[in-house]
Amino acid sequence: MNFITLEEASKLLNLHPEVVRKKARSGEIPAVKLGTGIRAPWRFSEEALQNYLSGDASAIKESELHNHYLQKLLTQMKEETEEEKRVSAIQEIGLLGSEEAIPELTRNLLDDMESDSIKFYSIRALIAILGTDSRRYIYKYIEYPNPWLAIEAALYFAKKELDEKAIAFLKESYAKRKDFNSLLALAQIDYESVKDDYLALIDHDAVQNRYKALMILDNITGADYVSIVRKLLADREHRIKRKAIELTGDLKLTELMPELTEMLSKNITDDLKKCIGAAIVKIHTL
Repeated sequence: MNFITLEEASKLLNLHPEVVRKKARSGEIPAVKLGTGIRAPWRFSEEALQNYLSGDASAIKESELHNHYLQKLLTQMKEETEEEKRVSAIQEIGLLGSEEAIPELTRNLLDDMESDSIKFYSIRALIAILGTDSRRYIYKYIEYPNPWLAIEAALYFAKKELDEKAIAFLKESYAKRKDFNSLLALAQIDYESVKDDYLALIDHDAVQNRYKALMILDNITGADYVSIVRKLLADREHRIKRKAIELTGDLKLTELMPELTEMLSKNITDDLKKCIGAAIVKIHTL
């Protein structure tokens, strides 16, 4: 069974992508949703779409599609030679949230021949599927030699359970290494302790550093959101500016309405205009 994206499905059906999304959400078109958010991606079976076009939408059930897509991802994870494609499969497995994938994900963690990258994303997928019940599989990775994996596991339990061991590890890790990942993790559980270093990232010359700092802003308690986002609304990089606009809406930063209005009066891309419109709607939605 061949699966395609929302954009590919819209071309096949000759319908606008938002119309296809709506039909998938209502169940009119059988599809697999990756995640729970309103903008979560969808995957469509070409066979199911052909059935839909022929008026036989009930021939393939959603549960059947879900199982077929999961098996496709598991095969890709186990047999694909390119690590990037394996990682992509693991990320989507996590979004599917199927417990059937747990044995294969844990096998990745136990295999000494697997790369740390595969282990890292397997940890993320297990967290996505099991939540705090993932403890029995991943808690031990707080002591893993590679701090990249250890920080990921520690951050989850520090945030979700205020786990003392996890919090202590993150603080010790940052005190020893002053590394980027420890800083971002600690900013989410004890902002005041790394406030100056975090704000330095907002002003960093490297675009990637500014972007990563911005990506976690809505997970930080106690930050001056308005001043941080105001600064990045004026950033020269499109993706940073876009994320800053999105955060303005998500965090309902009414103080930044003048900045959004001023941006609309300038020569900006249609993409940013749409993003600003969505942010304004969120700000005014109770």
